[in-house]
Amino acid sequence: MTNPSGTLANLPPEQRLSAARMKAYGYMPYFTMGIQSLIPHPAPGMGTLGVTQGNHLLVDYEALGAWTAAEAAGVVLHEWMHRFSKHAERFLKLIANGIAEPGDAEDWNAACDAEINCSLIEANIPLPGDLVTPASLNMPPHRLAE
Repeated sequence: MTNPSGTLANLPPEQRLSAARMKAYGYMPYFTMGIQSLIPHPAPGMGTLGVTQGNHLLVDYEALGAWTAAEAAGVVLHEWMHRFSKHAERFLKLIANGIAEPGDAEDWNAACDAEINCSLIEANIPLPGDLVTPASLNMPPHRLAE
């Protein structure tokens, strides 16, 4: 059965992440080992993917079904780039140095998303939905989250 929308919806949920990872390896092969190090954990209803400081990849398999393989690969790359860039550790350092407070976590995540999405967009990696970008935050491109 073909899928006219091109989404991963026709794949069984347990195969959607594998398809997204395979596509991500093709886009950025140098991140293959890092992406493989992410430990999937189901996160039904999350509406997206997320990553923890402990390399746990939070996966909403239904959300994966709504995206194309290319978009899902972009989201997997986005989450790996949070770990690669050590965003959680950098935020903790900002807190430790009195520059940020724990309540700034949402703003910090938006700044990190803009940092990552700027790079992925320039690399022509498809991403689903409304994106946080430097422009959406009224900031110039190519800056760090800080």
